Amino acid sequence: MIKKELQAILLLLFAFSLKAQVEVAVTDSVSFSEKYVDYSDQLLIKIMNVTKSNKLEILNVNDAQSLKLAPLGTSSLGFGFNYKWLGLGVAFGLPSAPSKIEKYGKTKRFDFQLNIYSKKFVVDAFAQQYNGFYIENPAALTNWTASYFPQRDSMQTFSLGIGGYYVFNNKKLS
Repeated sequence: MIKKELQAILLLLFAFSLKAQVEVAVTDSVSFSEKYVDYSDQLLIKIMNVTKSNKLEILNVNDAQSLKLAPLGTSSLGFGFNYKWLGLGVAFGLPSAPSKIEKYGKTKRFDFQLNIYSKKFVVDAFAQQYNGFYIENPAALTNWTASYFPQRDSMQTFSLGIGGYYVFNNKKLS
């Protein structure tokens, strides 16, 4: 628990030390295009702490029992960049403590993200792969008293997603 609190404090300190915007003096005689500073030609390199989860639930409709599966850990460490209209990011699961692996099993995680932001189009795409899950609710299914959770090391998921927008008022949107 202390490790997560330390990560959160470090991320907050790091986030408050960065400035992503610049103040621009605005007067009534300044046109819309002069109110904004264009940084699209600047390279942004980033280190990310990504928190995602990929839980699954299988419901037996005949007897209303459900099997809940979850991966170990939700934090990943990654890196990425943005330049002009293109952004890429890759994150890998952080290692877990041996005691957690013994109790919940081992999970390997990989996340990839692609962003394209032009004046007229916005496209976001991702790919995620999780290997290794544990059963979160064994006591709801059987008389389970062990100190560890049943593990499904061979179970894996792979997810792909894409979303996009067309900006109709792209001449007025910054």
